Amino acid sequence: MKSLSYSALRDSEARSTVNFFQELSMKVLKCIGILTSHNVLDTTTVFDVKSKMGINYNALANIISDLESKKYITLSIGDMGTEDVGPESLLIKLTQDGLHEILKGTK
Repeated sequence: MKSLSYSALRDSEARSTVNFFQELSMKVLKCIGILTSHNVLDTTTVFDVKSKMGINYNALANIISDLESKKYITLSIGDMGTEDVGPESLLIKLTQDGLHEILKGTK
């Protein structure tokens, strides 16, 4: 039986972490699609996505940042003013690319 090296374990752990966040990112994108009824004109909030997904804000912030960098969503601040920016006032809108990615993933 071969012995497992520590570097192989680290590599495996790193790959599983990347895969986990990629899968979670896709689930968040699908959640945004559901909350906006897959309509690129509708918005949802970070609070709504967090409530529906049940993940913490730190993980959600990283995922939203990743989705925005891939142009799957756009993020904007609602009408509450700049003093009261919170999860309820951060609006998420699905883009055409994001909708396409959701549809591609459901084949």
